[in-house]
Amino acid sequence: MNSFVKSYKQLQEILFEYVNLTKVILIIFYIVGFWGFILFPKSFISQSPYMLILNFLLIVLYQSHRKSYFIRFCIVVFLLGFIVELLGVTTGKIFGYYHYGNGLG
Repeated sequence: MNSFVKSYKQLQEILFEYVNLTKVILIIFYIVGFWGFILFPKSFISQSPYMLILNFLLIVLYQSHRKSYFIRFCIVVFLLGFIVELLGVTTGKIFGYYHYGNGLG
């Protein structure tokens, strides 16, 4: 077993041991983010990419039975989401006309 897989397994064991703490931290992040977007939108919008990455990493780390279908599911969801957003931005037919600023990095 290579060192990356071993380190990954150790991190996963630690996270499973502290699953309730992880939930509390995520709830705090979401509450702070919610009020931050309302009260200080310019400051908090730049943090959106980091929260998206954190959520993705936690989903992957807490996936204890990593099967090939989980990887395929993630790829399909990403591609479908990307295509829908691309069509929405370029045609305006899905969600109406809109554009992305610099908020998501």
